[in-house]
Amino acid sequence: MPDRWATWLTERRFGGSEEARRESQAMFDAFRRRVVEGARIRTGDTVLDVGCGEGLIGFGALELVGDGGSVVFTDVSEDVLNVCREIADGDPRCSFVRASADELPFEDGEFVQTVARNGMLEVELGKVAAKSAKRAEVKQFAETMVTDHAKVKEQLKKAAEAAGLPVPEVMGEERQKTLDRFAKYAGKDFDRDYATEMVAQHEKDAALFTAATKAAKHPAVKDFAKKALPTVQGHLEAARKLVPKE
Repeated sequence: MPDRWATWLTERRFGGSEEARRESQAMFDAFRRRVVEGARIRTGDTVLDVGCGEGLIGFGALELVGDGGSVVFTDVSEDVLNVCREIADGDPRCSFVRASADELPFEDGEFVQTVARNGMLEVELGKVAAKSAKRAEVKQFAETMVTDHAKVKEQLKKAAEAAGLPVPEVMGEERQKTLDRFAKYAGKDFDRDYATEMVAQHEKDAALFTAATKAAKHPAVKDFAKKALPTVQGHLEAARKLVPKE
């Protein structure tokens, strides 16, 4: 069932009035032009649309970033992000992250903190899944998570040291709750739920790494993001193949 925000945004905000929708759309278009022009977006840029809604700003920016650019759409509502995914229609320049604004890193230090904590979660979930998964391909994927993210962690530590940035040693309360949910799994299909969680985690990771390849300030952090991004993207594609088709 769509959440209330998504339902209001996509179905109810114009009160069923086509005239109100047309008038509002004209106002929205003018607003988008002012924002996009003011942002001075250039070909090849990566644009982060926070609280994207139906993608008013993000899709306006997409027209300017060119083939070498990208737009990261973020919103707290997965239903709203699905609307944007339909509009994007598979455009490889678009990526989608379910997150509130305060979860998104904008500085090198916050990027390092987030990547380190996400990596810890993915390693520990991998250890759980390697023991609890039933399908051989899911077990193999989980083992890959443990191995690959351990390597990424070491690469991150070197980049962070070069940039003079601290690396956290604990994943944090919210990620611990996710780990506990799988460690004490009480659902009906562990393999499906784990694969779905990995898709969600790596969609977020891929978007963050993509943004860092453009926006990171320290060369070591940017270089780390560029080198690790193909691994993260490979994990995302592999995880998607593990999710059973409905």
